[in-house]
Amino acid sequence: MQQTATILSAELLGFSHGDAFGTTLTESLSPDGITSLMGEIHTLIETTVRMHHGSLNRFTGDTFMAVFHPGKTSKHAAIHAVDTAFEIKEQLQLFIDDKKLKQAFDLKIGIATGGILSTEIGINESKQQTIMGEAVNHALRICQFAGEGQTIVDGPSHELVRDHGVFQSLEPIPLKGGAESLSIYELIERKRKKMDVSSMERKIVSEMVGRGREAEQLESLIKKLIAGKGSVVNIVGKAGIGKSRLVAEIKVQPIMENVLLLEGRALSTGQNLSFHPITNLIKSWVGITEDDIPSASSEKLFQGIKQNTPEQADEIYAFMATMMGLPLTGKYKERVKGIEGEALEKLILKNLRDLIISAAKVKPRIYLIEDMHWADSSSLTMFESLYKLSQNHPVMFINVLRPGYKETGDYILKWLVDNLPGDNITINVSPLADGESGELISNLLKKVSLPERVASTIIRKTEGNPFFIEEVIRSFIDEGIIEIKEKQFIVTDKINEVNIPETINDVILSRVDKLDEKTRELLNTASVMGRNFYYKVLEEATDTIEELDERLAYLSEVQLITESKKKQEIEYLFKHALAQQLTYDSIIQQSRKGLHLKIAASIEKVFAENINEFYGTLAYHYTKAENKEKTIQYLLLAGDEAMKSGASSEALQLFENALDDLPQSRKNDPNDIEIKNLRVKIAFMCHAVGRNQEAVSNIESIFEQYYNFRVAKTDRGILLRGISSMFASIFIFNNESL
Repeated sequence: MQQTATILSAELLGFSHGDAFGTTLTESLSPDGITSLMGEIHTLIETTVRMHHGSLNRFTGDTFMAVFHPGKTSKHAAIHAVDTAFEIKEQLQLFIDDKKLKQAFDLKIGIATGGILSTEIGINESKQQTIMGEAVNHALRICQFAGEGQTIVDGPSHELVRDHGVFQSLEPIPLKGGAESLSIYELIERKRKKMDVSSMERKIVSEMVGRGREAEQLESLIKKLIAGKGSVVNIVGKAGIGKSRLVAEIKVQPIMENVLLLEGRALSTGQNLSFHPITNLIKSWVGITEDDIPSASSEKLFQGIKQNTPEQADEIYAFMATMMGLPLTGKYKERVKGIEGEALEKLILKNLRDLIISAAKVKPRIYLIEDMHWADSSSLTMFESLYKLSQNHPVMFINVLRPGYKETGDYILKWLVDNLPGDNITINVSPLADGESGELISNLLKKVSLPERVASTIIRKTEGNPFFIEEVIRSFIDEGIIEIKEKQFIVTDKINEVNIPETINDVILSRVDKLDEKTRELLNTASVMGRNFYYKVLEEATDTIEELDERLAYLSEVQLITESKKKQEIEYLFKHALAQQLTYDSIIQQSRKGLHLKIAASIEKVFAENINEFYGTLAYHYTKAENKEKTIQYLLLAGDEAMKSGASSEALQLFENALDDLPQSRKNDPNDIEIKNLRVKIAFMCHAVGRNQEAVSNIESIFEQYYNFRVAKTDRGILLRGISSMFASIFIFNNESL
């Protein structure tokens, strides 16, 4: 039966025909080398064709043919064929570079759309599927006609993909017999897909400006990932420079259909949240939301693991649930029983690595972490091991971070240079050039021009920071300097008196100050929660503010916040971390304390069923509210959770903070069992993180204060001190129900 399809016919040049390339690869390599090289090229081409939903129909010597059947329409097949043409050329160039081949080779490609007939030839086991028909003949004819490096499409294909690339019309070529000719077009370059901004009215939007090179570099690395080569990518730049926009642009590219992207985020308030970016990634993967009660979260986690690693599901689940603080029962609880400290950390890491490796066999994975400069120390330590998986597995890690965070972001960048020098790439996002800033302004205003003096002042003051430029334009709209009529921007006479703020901080605070009192109160409360905040908590904490939904909709419309929905859960995000921080800093100290108390009480009420996930967050809010009793309570609970989940660094910090906050009278009381137990935990955690001398000193202090036992300082005493310290750690932990 005849059907319509798009055919790609291609010939490798310079592989076995010298002509334009001089010495051929077949002349410069041994027979075994040629066989191996051809095998790799075949795999590369087949993988690329399959990635774009095609099938490799034949591969003979220097030529091959691929078939692309229609998806929803014939247009899909033609687009996939064109994407494949670009992709194979780029992959071959990467292949040549990686192999350091002295002789280059290239492709010429013909693409045609039309009728084909698929049939089987041969008998019994020798049967083979073959295709014939008009599209096959035309693709072969075009390929024969094409010159070195050219990709040429026929008229029907051009009609389907004319908006997908830049084409040049060529003279028609004669078909066999010369009675008819075939219209052809050379494909010059591909048009990048742009984010859909057609529905925006009040919001100002623009196509991405000035980041083409960075986007191509990132896309090239993703292509390598699809071909099996993992990497660690660092996207680095100052606040507002466009790091997240670069990532957002890549997300909508067709190539992302061939990978699974999982997103996580470190929080500015997350130092007390053990493994937060990592558990955030896992929750994103298995679909756990803040609405889920622990049993529902556990079931989602187990099913997600089972789909990828059915044989290891029980083992991996026990340790992943432990890391995430989910309750364990039965055989899972028995599996982790008695495992603590460093041993627990190692087993959690091993099982997480096993899960990532197994999942990557199903589909290449990209693990994206926003705001990596705020990551907790346990996550950083774990990532050091996870990054190494990119060397041998189709796994990519993308770290989005700001420079200047010595203990986190800067540390990770240096560690990667020292430990994975050939497998990590840093993409530095720089300020826009003046011309690019002008283009961004024009795009934001839908090509409406500002007076030259005003545009020049914006460009000078914003120094190429896209977010600063956007905020200036938004402030113009807020102040009526620019009006919107019938979906069009109109510059009013007020533009002649405009005063453009000197810093991005000034323009953001000016916009916040112009909000009505209740809306500003709402935004202030949200800023206390952090950059991310949940509707349910905000609703509980702002019960005196009417028209909550309308005010949130307005804040979203003026682009101070954005909204995302995860099933039944509504989460909001400040448009930029600077907006959240500046709003928070503008709140007077006394009001800030009261808001932290409100937020903490709301979290306790809204998330009562899975409150253990919020111990660290509650410790943070009660610390800011200067409520010492509640702070100590949640520091201890958060420390216990961190210790159980294998996050020894966080556990130690939390326990030490709790001890610091306790009154000195209790610390000096030899009969205060709670203080003694806390000190033992600190000693145990010191040992777990390798601070062994401190661990021993702490145990000695415990012996002296609570058991009236002092170890001698002789050589024998030193030996006894080490033995007794280890014994004491084991004894106290096993017999005092810590």
